[in-house]
Amino acid sequence: MRGKYDQVNQFLKVIDSVLDGRNEKTLNVVDCGCGRAYLTLAVYAYLTQTRGYDVRVCGIDRRADVIETARALADTLDVASRVSFVEGEIADSEPGFEPDLVLSLHACDMATDEALARGIEWKSRYLLCVPCCQHELHTSLKEGGPMQAVMRHGILRERLADLLTDTFRAQILRMLGFRVNVMEFVSAEATARNILLKAEFCVKPGQAGAVSEYLELRDFWKVTPWLETRMEKLMGKYLSRY
Repeated sequence: MRGKYDQVNQFLKVIDSVLDGRNEKTLNVVDCGCGRAYLTLAVYAYLTQTRGYDVRVCGIDRRADVIETARALADTLDVASRVSFVEGEIADSEPGFEPDLVLSLHACDMATDEALARGIEWKSRYLLCVPCCQHELHTSLKEGGPMQAVMRHGILRERLADLLTDTFRAQILRMLGFRVNVMEFVSAEATARNILLKAEFCVKPGQAGAVSEYLELRDFWKVTPWLETRMEKLMGKYLSRY
């Protein structure tokens, strides 16, 4: 629990840095893969009580038991009118409002990609995602070639796949108009999964440099990241130029 406490506190500090200089005092937030809603409720409490924001928050999770627990806790805290929860897959769920900020803390495997995809589709200005376990590239990276010395060892292959997955995610966000910072948001003592993707939609999508860097990386490794497949309609018009 101490580790989770540190993660939530540090996540709030990142949110603080995102909102510094923002004049509007209303904010709509969606927490994808909210689990027991530790982060969801902490975000609401901090932004309303400390920062003075008018906030609506929606947590999404596919597990009925954790959603039931989260709703009961929101009722107990008398915040259910402003903090809602949706049971369902991130891909199919709707928060009931247009979010300004989409969060994801340790959504497993491709659920992180889905949180990013939904944030893009909802036209959210800010995306803050901390990936968890990632398995997609672990099985699709090709054997042989100059990286065989790395691929031979399971632990090195796993860490390489994690690194590439987050790099592809960051580069896709850059292509789609986000300024991206990949950062260590909390110490490794709190969690080994301590990489955070911090993104703000504020630049022109489809810039040649971002697209070419992505294609060079993708073609070198001979893989197609799941997020590209998921965002095919939006990305296709930029990739087709090159």
